[in-house]
Amino acid sequence: MDGYAKALEKRNRTINLDSDERLRIIDVLQVLKVSKSTFFDGIKSGRYPAADGRDGRMPFWRTSTIKPYARNAGGEQ
Repeated sequence: MDGYAKALEKRNRTINLDSDERLRIIDVLQVLKVSKSTFFDGIKSGRYPAADGRDGRMPFWRTSTIKPYARNAGGEQ
């Protein structure tokens, strides 16, 4: 189990996809219910969206960007 998986296990934050928030990678993984490697492979293949921006070195995705993918994955919370 890698660091993200351990952190995801510990973090059980409710994410409201109807609000306009910035999501970190750990939040996106929680919503989509995929592993970090699956998500980044999906970005390369075009299945998942690239980050909307960065805060310093930390990528973020807006809830409006992730919401359609969560619906398709059946992972909407």
